[in-house]
Amino acid sequence: MWFPFNGPSWLNFHHPAAATLHDASTFILPGFPESARTTFHNAARHCEAIITDSQFSRTELIRALQLTPERITAVPLGVTIPSKSVNGTSKIPEPFILFVGESEERKGIDTLITAFASLREKLPDVHLAIAGTITPWLQHHLTDRNAANVHILGYVDDATLAVLFRSCTAFVYPSRYEGFGLPVLEAMAHGAPVIASNAPAIPEAGGEAARYVPPNDPTSLANAIFEVATMPAVREELRKKGYARSAEMTWEHTAERTLEILERTASLTL
Repeated sequence: MWFPFNGPSWLNFHHPAAATLHDASTFILPGFPESARTTFHNAARHCEAIITDSQFSRTELIRALQLTPERITAVPLGVTIPSKSVNGTSKIPEPFILFVGESEERKGIDTLITAFASLREKLPDVHLAIAGTITPWLQHHLTDRNAANVHILGYVDDATLAVLFRSCTAFVYPSRYEGFGLPVLEAMAHGAPVIASNAPAIPEAGGEAARYVPPNDPTSLANAIFEVATMPAVREELRKKGYARSAEMTWEHTAERTLEILERTASLTL
């Protein structure tokens, strides 16, 4: 048996089992009820093998679930290499910075909004595009003072997202906590220069192909965006490194590593 999303929700199985627990956020971040951790505990008690997305998540889960280290393996996520023939143009005025994801506190979008307001003092013509789920929390942080040149896109389809990635001056990912950081790889695969926080486990996704800044540091973030936005050579170097990094981190590699663990688990006898 393989439970690919955060553990078993039922227990009447009688075969060797593995579970993929993507991260330990339900144990680390505030706001999760104890019931959200049930399937994780089920995995720890009833599955012979645990798979997770990063070495950081592996360490967090070992501590949260009191696992022995040999039971859990980090298998990095992957990315699909897109076609180079994406058609269409972005409706966002250039140059623009792109954020993709849920507009929640964990993602650090408040840090980005503060950094962007500061950036516009030096680059008044720069724009910020925010794509993804829009929440009241985001609206609270957008005021008349800092909302100039900010474009709230909400949900966008894959084709539109591909155009945004390929058109943006930089993709910015200022998250405070991630189990991996897959959007970093997705942006790189489309050729976007990436600026990200160095909060674990984002560098496990981006490797040496991103420009990293500390989380919760709008000054450092604004400086990094200014550098990337005003220096074509820096953008091109990040773009080249991003293409190379995403080519290494494929879903095929993720599947091969996962299959090895599943086959090893299936060979066990109870």
